Amino acid sequence: MCPQLVYEVRKALLSPRLADRYDISTGDAEAFSRQLSEEGRLVDDPVGPPLVVPEDARLGPVRRAVVAEVVLQPRHMEGLAHG
Repeated sequence: MCPQLVYEVRKALLSPRLADRYDISTGDAEAFSRQLSEEGRLVDDPVGPPLVVPEDARLGPVRRAVVAEVVLQPRHMEGLAHG
């Protein structure tokens, strides 16, 4: 998770398409962005081209980063009860 990704997630959450559809307030987007920064493994913004997730190179850079962090390495699911 890098600062640019946190910014892009916040920007997407505040876009009229998502904010209106899911009733996301500015406070909600700010809180989620802050949570990402606090709980995520922060690294510097990339200086080169973004990492391409080989399974689907059609994804945009933000989606590739989310897929790489959330889907391929689902640490956010650790500790949840299965059943």
